[in-house]
Amino acid sequence: MTNDQPAGPRLNRSKLADFAGVAPTTIDAWLRAGLPHTRRGKSLEFRSREVFAWIRERAAADAMKGTDIREDEIDRRTRLAKMQLAELETAKASGEVITIDESMEDKHELVARVRSKMLALPARYGAEIAQRAIVAAGVSDLAAVAIENARTTTEATLKDAVYEVLDELASTGDIEAENMEKEGEQ
Repeated sequence: MTNDQPAGPRLNRSKLADFAGVAPTTIDAWLRAGLPHTRRGKSLEFRSREVFAWIRERAAADAMKGTDIREDEIDRRTRLAKMQLAELETAKASGEVITIDESMEDKHELVARVRSKMLALPARYGAEIAQRAIVAAGVSDLAAVAIENARTTTEATLKDAVYEVLDELASTGDIEAENMEKEGEQ
């Protein structure tokens, strides 16, 4: 890995297993075989770029075992790999592909926008829903306090529903519950 390339996202063991499409026991076997990692307290942390470079190197070494590849075949494979890399870089430069990090940034931005809009729903529609309920009930002359109580109750109900949805999203790892609580306090 060169210094000008980011190390990729940090992943724990289960996230790495999901990301790589393998079982957690495979990650354990890779660790025994020298998978690069860092220790944070009792937890292990993996950098995606380092892990996948290690996997590629291992696959290349495994492919070379027991084979007598001629120098011209090595040259052919090297040229092919360089051409594929050049095609990938061209596609990236033209916006046809994006990195995993860019994709994750886009996802986080989208989730933040959705969360912000959902948290605005109770204040935006609470009074309107309360007023419609009052009109639908046929009560036309309520005191200002009763209307405010209906609005507050409606907003609280909507806010609870929004947090229920956000909590469900957070349990899938898409939103951190801690961040939602902070935003709710603001």
